[in-house]
Parts: sequence; structure tokens; C-alpha cells
Amino acid sequence: MRDEYVNIYDSHGGSLGATNEWQRVPDAFDYIIFKKGDVVKAKNGKTGRIEFKDAYLNTVFNSIGAEGNVRIYIKEGTYEINDRLILKSNMVVEGDGIDRTIIRPSQSVMNVFMPEDGLATEYNKLSNVTIRDLTIDMVDGTLADCGVTVAHSKDIRIERVGFKNWKMHGVELNSTKNAVVKDCDFELTIQTSDAVDKEAIQIDSADSTTWAPVDFTTDGTPCENILIEGNRFYLVSQEGVTRGIGSHTTAENVHKRIYIIRNYFERVQRAIILAIAKYQDVIIKKNYIRREQDASYGDVYALYLTKITNCIVKDNFIYDYKDGGYNMGIFASNCSYLVIENNTCENMSYGAMRITQSDNVIIEGNKINNFNLTYVYSGILVYTNPGQTIIRNNIIKNASQGHGIEVQDITGALIEGNYIENVAGNGIWERNTSDYNIIKNNILKSVGTPLSTVGANTITADNITVT
Repeated sequence: MRDEYVNIYDSHGGSLGATNEWQRVPDAFDYIIFKKGDVVKAKNGKTGRIEFKDAYLNTVFNSIGAEGNVRIYIKEGTYEINDRLILKSNMVVEGDGIDRTIIRPSQSVMNVFMPEDGLATEYNKLSNVTIRDLTIDMVDGTLADCGVTVAHSKDIRIERVGFKNWKMHGVELNSTKNAVVKDCDFELTIQTSDAVDKEAIQIDSADSTTWAPVDFTTDGTPCENILIEGNRFYLVSQEGVTRGIGSHTTAENVHKRIYIIRNYFERVQRAIILAIAKYQDVIIKKNYIRREQDASYGDVYALYLTKITNCIVKDNFIYDYKDGGYNMGIFASNCSYLVIENNTCENMSYGAMRITQSDNVIIEGNKINNFNLTYVYSGILVYTNPGQTIIRNNIIKNASQGHGIEVQDITGALIEGNYIENVAGNGIWERNTSDYNIIKNNILKSVGTPLSTVGANTITADNITVT
């Protein structure tokens, strides 16, 4: 099944990585963990001596890693834990492959991997940790809140790790700097309650208004330099996790430099939701997002973006946000310096893009096809933006109801060079108190009403209407 996703995703320029490439004889590891019967054993990588053994992985693992500065190799097998695995600085944890080394709680453990309890500030709790080539299977969603939780941490790398059936999050990055989550699988096959608060990857800040891990300082340290690349999100449960990447908690400080690139989302109601908190310098690029089942969880947006300064949304493919709700490709509010460029939105029950209360916005070169399947809306709607808005060179086609481009209460916008075809309502619709806009060089083919304007000072020039 995964190979099918890899092939689809690679055809759009992605790279999910292989599942079993990392099968090599472990060398240069301080300890090698393996199972013999029901016993977990740890062999010293230099002496070859068995130094630790127990029925549970966590007892052996935590004995090895007590002081940090250790490289641990976990050979193929399914390992049970009855307590969390404690992360320490300068630690490498490597399995035998994402489909070969499986870690599974046998009772409630809160989080599978996390730092030890204790006070910390800024990014001083944990540093230089790598986890890769294994799967964390949280069974039925009741035994572990998170697969990996880090807080007040820096230089964290999570690579080729599978996460299944978490209760809260697959990965929680809480007050973390310089983190990479790459080529991982996030898969949910169960129903969960409170689905709206359960991002597969959460970007969070430990402050007094949010939840923080046990005994961790709530000093409001934000996340910085986060790369989320090449991951697969497959959330089978219709009412399971509605969010792939994002946050559901407020934060006073600003998360900075968040890069979400070349990820694959299947059946995720809200694939990326950077909202409620504040963000700066965000790139969302080359993601493939598809939702093909009934979206029964209210308003559903593939990308939901608020309170972001300097944001580029580019080259994303968004398909099949249809049936059952006000389903839309991109929603943005209260953003500054926002670029939405060369994205494809196809098969939307509502409109494709809705931008409001944002300034210095460029919407350019996007392809929108087959929208307003259920509700009357617009392919691109922009309203009450206080600053400059440019809507240029977009292709908008096929809406049996609704409109092509709609601006409400907008002043000084440039609407230029767009191609709008086979739209039942207005091709370009200027509404309410809009004025002083420039609408020029657009091609309007087979539309109900080519141009509808209200501004006494709006300029329309060189637009072409084709019946």
C-alpha cells in the first residue's frame, strides 16, 4: 500500500524515501539491543558482552542511556514497554527499518519517547538527538499520548519513523529549535475523541496558556527552524485526527522559520493548520493533499493559516475537498506578506481560496478547476484586506454555480491577466465598498456575467469576453 503512495507522490516531485533501505550490519554503536525469546538484551558494541536484560525494552534502554552520549541500535523485532523511553542529549536511537523494529506499549506510558522530567528554559533541556528507522505502534489510542515529545530542546532529528494510533500526537515539538521530521509515516486506523486537538505533528510553545510536559518550565519559548519534509499522513478514521501538522493552542511568542515541504496527505480534514499561535517566515511547498471521503467535521480547509508574517504557499496540489461541508483548499486570515503561487486546487465543494484581513497579498499563477460543487461561492474570494492585494495570472475553470474572482470591501487591488472559463455566476465580482481597484487584461470565457463592479473609481481595461 505504501508503495502506491510513493509512486503517486514521486510523480509530483516528492520523495518519501524507502521503507527497508537501512538494513545494514550495525557498526560503531555503543550498544546493540536484540530479543532472544521474550527477553530483551543489550550487548556492548565494543566488548560484545551482554550487560543488561529484561522483559521490557524501556528497562534496558533507560539503563544504557542514563548518562546520554550513546548510540543505540535496536535490531528487528517487536518490543514491549511498560514505561517511557527517556531521551538524553547526544543520543542516537536507530532501528533495523521502519517495518522491522516495532515499539509497542503494553500499558499506559503517557509518551513513548520523551526527556526526563525537570525544569529547563529556552532550549537547554535536550540537544543532539536522532531517532530513525523504527515504528512506534500505540495500539488502540489509549496507551500513549504521543510517540515522541521533546520540549526545551534543540538539534532533534526524527527520520524514517512510523507512528500509529496515537492518543494526542505522533510528534510534539514543544519549545524546540533546529528540528527535522523527515520521511516518516503517520497512520491512524482507529476512532478517537476530541479529534480537533490531535495533530499528527504539533508545533507548540510551553507557556502558561498551554499544556506543557510534566514538570517542564512554562516560559513561553517558541519553536524555531523546523523542517517537516517528505512525510506521509494517512488518517483512515473519518472522525479521527483532523489535523496533519499545526497547533491548537495560543502562544504569546512567535514560532519562526517553519518549513513544510513535499509531504503527502491522504484523508486529512485539515492537512496544515498554522493558526491560533503566531508564526513568522513560513514556507509551505510541494505538498500533495487529498481528501476523498465525506468531511463531516464542519468547515474543512486543506490549509488553514492565520497570524503569519512572511509566508509562501507554492506548488501544492489539493484535491477532492468535497462532500458534506464547506470544504476549501486554502484559507488565510490576519497574515502579512503572503504569497500564494502556482498551487492546484481541484474538486472543491466550496471555493478554492479565501483570504481575509491580510495585507500585502499576492495570489498568482494558481490553477483552480471544478469548484462550488455543493455551495455557491467563488474560486478566489478576498475581503477586508487592509493592504495591497494582487490577483494575477490565475486559471479558474468549471463552476456550475458561483463566481470566478470575488473581492469585497477591497481598495487598491490589482486583478490582472486571469483566465476564467465556464463559470455560472460573475467572472469577476467587485462588491460592497470596494473601490479604486484595477481590473485589466483578463480573459472571461463562457461566464454568466463577465464583470460586475461597484466602485466609482475602479478602472477596467482591456478585458476580453468570449461567449
